[in-house]
Amino acid sequence: MLNKFVHLFHNISVFVIQKDIPLLVKWFLDQLIRKMGKRSAEIPKRTMQMLQRYPWPGNVRELKHAIEGAMITAQGKKLNFELPKFADTALSGFKFFEEMKRDYILWILEAKNWRIGGEDSAASTLGMHVNTLRGRMKKLGLKKPTIQKRRL
Repeated sequence: MLNKFVHLFHNISVFVIQKDIPLLVKWFLDQLIRKMGKRSAEIPKRTMQMLQRYPWPGNVRELKHAIEGAMITAQGKKLNFELPKFADTALSGFKFFEEMKRDYILWILEAKNWRIGGEDSAASTLGMHVNTLRGRMKKLGLKKPTIQKRRL
């Protein structure tokens, strides 16, 4: 049951927007500049990095509203964002989905003694192709631990 649950969320998690934040911000900015009759707007590099780190629990809609709010309160060209702290008390102690996915894959890899492909492997247990698992491992930074030899 848990395996099916993780597999389902693995498949729908492709809609994470962190990688697309700069493109989305530019598109929303262009739309809002025209709509509000402003000349232009700038987002400092540090602010863009902050936008990319934010978990965006409301996804794209929340991003659009944040940009709109920054446009309204902007003084000059530079936009400043006041993002809410992501601390939902009902969710305290919970991990973000990417962390859960990483932990689950790591748990399966360890249970299968890091056997990635073949019969009774991590890939077969996870119900994914071996190359998909390798790609996911690379993306999540999962590497087989190396055993260091002790000097006597």
